[in-house]
Amino acid sequence: MVGLINAAAIIQSCCDDPPVENFELTEMNISNFNPITLDKIEEGSGINYSEYSIRILFDIEILAQVTPSAGIYNSALAYDCDDDIIPQLNNRILDANIFATSDFDSTHPEGSPLNDLFEYHRVIKECVENGGAFEQCGENQSEFSFNNNLVDIINNSFSNNDYYNSLDTRFTYLNLAVLDAEPITSATQFILRLTFENGQVLSDTTEQVIFN
Repeated sequence: MVGLINAAAIIQSCCDDPPVENFELTEMNISNFNPITLDKIEEGSGINYSEYSIRILFDIEILAQVTPSAGIYNSALAYDCDDDIIPQLNNRILDANIFATSDFDSTHPEGSPLNDLFEYHRVIKECVENGGAFEQCGENQSEFSFNNNLVDIINNSFSNNDYYNSLDTRFTYLNLAVLDAEPITSATQFILRLTFENGQVLSDTTEQVIFN
């Protein structure tokens, strides 16, 4: 009887209280990326600004997976479960900014945030490769009530199971910040810097990109 009770409790928790997986971001890597061809932009290559984006990759560390306990009283109804975990970022982001290593334009000098000049997308690579339009193969998350606020976009993305799965490079979601404004500079590098609530900072810099 004890074995049957334990089994029922596990099924119940799967349906009513999915397991929560706590994780932290341990590393971030960004690179110059062409969202039209889905290719990395090699250092020193010339590119039109309309074909430029920053690809963002994260490494994570899973801290713990917690499966809430549950009673057995209505477990007989819990026979069709969705086993997806609920990802939970243990150390939330307080500040996120994109910078350039040179003056971007007259209103964005070197060192000033460029968040308002980018749109954030999550794109399914195979969809684009199979002929789908870029806009139809992913999500423009600035339209999901985040007002292009990079902090809200990233924090909310990490509570999304599909996005969480895309952190594993075996998945082919491309997490892109797509440039939406023409720079006055011909060559620059971009910096993405994240600051977390416990004081942790993750920062990375792209290779130099040359705008035609």
